[in-house]
This record gives sequence, structure tokens and C-alpha cells, in this order.
Amino acid sequence: MTRADRAEPRPTAGNDVRDPSHILESLNAVAVDIVRAANDQNFTELYDRYRRGDRDVFIRRIFALRDRGLIDDIRRRYHQDREMRSAVDRFLDGFEQLLSQISETDRDGVLRQMYLTSEPSKVYSLLAEAVGSNA
Repeated sequence: MTRADRAEPRPTAGNDVRDPSHILESLNAVAVDIVRAANDQNFTELYDRYRRGDRDVFIRRIFALRDRGLIDDIRRRYHQDREMRSAVDRFLDGFEQLLSQISETDRDGVLRQMYLTSEPSKVYSLLAEAVGSNA
């Protein structure tokens, strides 16, 4: 069973067209849930920074902790913890939706390339690998 088979049905680009900046904000919010579910000891400090406007602090945190066991922790918790599974699936689905939406209007591929080299893209790759997604 793939991740997509287990996840709740998600809106597709065709029926939930949102501005890419709104999707990125949603990804930032989901990253909050992932870090909280991972029981990061710095969550309170990070959340204070998030509330003060450092919107991608949690995405950067996930990427920064990639070599410190966070990915193994996410892999383990993904299969045991409904909150972690839901948050990871929402991040993966949201990033896929972002790429799908920008691909519809990005004729020269500049925006797509920008998003594919962004911090959220790196986190997407890490999460996809951690949960064994075919992403």
C-alpha cells in the first residue's frame, strides 16, 4: 500500500486552486506539526520565532536535523503515530500540489526550478525518503 493509498483524499489542483504563497504557508504550518510530533526540545523557542514572523523556521529545522536522527525518528513514528503520519502526508501532498499548480502556468520552468531547489523541496525529499514514498 502506498502513501497515497493510506492518506485521506486530498484536493487536486483542479478543484483547489490556491496561490503558491498560500500553499507555502500551509507547508510551513505542517512543518510545525512535524517538529512538534518529533518532540524537538527546542519547539517552544522555534514557535516563538515562527510567531514573530520567521515563517520557515520549522522547515529549516527539519532540514538542519536531517543528519541527527530526525529522519530515522520520522520513519519510525510515521508507522506508529497517527499525528506524525498525517503531518508528513500533508506536507508531501501539499508540495506535490504546489508543483502541479505552478507547472500549469510556468511556461519557461523558472518557478518550477526555483521551488525544486528550495528548502521545502529538500524537506519534501527527506520526508519522502523517510516514509518510503515513490515521490
